[in-house]
Amino acid sequence: MLVTPLVRGVVRGVVRVPNLRLWCLWWVFNSTGYYLVLFYTPVLWNKVYPATENKHMYNGAVEAVSTLLGAMTSFLTGFVKIRWNLWSELVIGVITAL
Repeated sequence: MLVTPLVRGVVRGVVRVPNLRLWCLWWVFNSTGYYLVLFYTPVLWNKVYPATENKHMYNGAVEAVSTLLGAMTSFLTGFVKIRWNLWSELVIGVITAL
């Protein structure tokens, strides 16, 4: 795999900054958890309520509402005034626990 010097420099920069390292790890673990839940939920619902018995499946609607709420939350978070140097680890822990 060919890695350009620019990419190598960016990766080194991320590794050296503790806050960026923390946020990157948080992003990896939360993305993994999100996709595990996203792909496991339809399998679980099909096991609990087989598709032959339940004609009305709302998985798409639930995912659309989840995406809309996530987008609104992300947008509104931009207006929150917080000192990230002081509260970042607590915020990450609380959001991850939710």
